[in-house]
Amino acid sequence: SKDLMRYCKHASIPGGIIRLEQRELKNGVEVRFETTDLEEVTPPHAPSSSSKNTGCDFLSSLLGDQALRELEKGDYKSALVLFDAILRANPTCARAYNDRGYAKLKLEDRAGALADFDRAIAMEPTLIQAYVNRAVLKRESNDLQGALAECNAALRIDPKYFNALVNRMVIYLRLFDDD
Repeated sequence: SKDLMRYCKHASIPGGIIRLEQRELKNGVEVRFETTDLEEVTPPHAPSSSSKNTGCDFLSSLLGDQALRELEKGDYKSALVLFDAILRANPTCARAYNDRGYAKLKLEDRAGALADFDRAIAMEPTLIQAYVNRAVLKRESNDLQGALAECNAALRIDPKYFNALVNRMVIYLRLFDDD
């Protein structure tokens, strides 16, 4: 059958190369992972990590793309499995801790989510979304003052960060409602 969409990514890993190919077909989606020994091929040039040092390598980004698609679909358990794989391969990837925490939050594992958000912030103190995610967790736990403090911490990093501004507004509305 004919491809509707196709993309392929490569990443260098210890001992070889990993290749992710995803094709969206008329009858579904096909995802394949392959590994190749380094002796067989010359590794492709992998882009460096993002401008912010979040401790993530290209392989983390490769698997993270698929994990984020699972989050978008609402398949939090599948996303969690992928984030666990990323963190086994690269335990210094702050973004993966933040995103795994979000999946845990959606699965109502509040303690696990908080631990992941805390770890992401400890590794990368400017990872704004981790503060916002902690704010959401605290707001849902009815800790409105704690949630407000998290939003304010995010806004000290970037005063125009939309998610922090919106969440702070929601918290203020709840605080005023309670009064």
